[in-house]
Amino acid sequence: MALDYLAFWSASNAEALQSTPEFYTPRVTFHGRSMSAQALFDEKRRFVQRWPVRDYRHRSDSIRTACDPAGDSCTVRSVFDFDAANPARSRRSRGVATLELVVTFANERPFIAAESSIVHDRGRSEASVSLEETPDE
Repeated sequence: MALDYLAFWSASNAEALQSTPEFYTPRVTFHGRSMSAQALFDEKRRFVQRWPVRDYRHRSDSIRTACDPAGDSCTVRSVFDFDAANPARSRRSRGVATLELVVTFANERPFIAAESSIVHDRGRSEASVSLEETPDE
């Protein structure tokens, strides 16, 4: 699911926004803020308008998963390289970040209940970053 998530956000704006409702629970904690799925969609829409060209690449050796004892949810963390651009504004952002998704299994399939990310390095995508270097929440 985490791999699919970044692949969708690397797709066209229309495809990324169309897939957004498929990933999330009706209430989501997004970067520490609780919001409705509609409010999240609105935020994601603003983001793709700001950065219409996006490429997110998981570092496959960095994916870590920790599940709660009852198996109701799992936290997935992954380091990824990103490159986002807005050619109309001659803007570009690239670097290395960690994605953290809390995935719940309360329904028939997994959904994201919480999402956050931390940027470790801007301007380079080759930086050496591991999950051990990320702060624990």
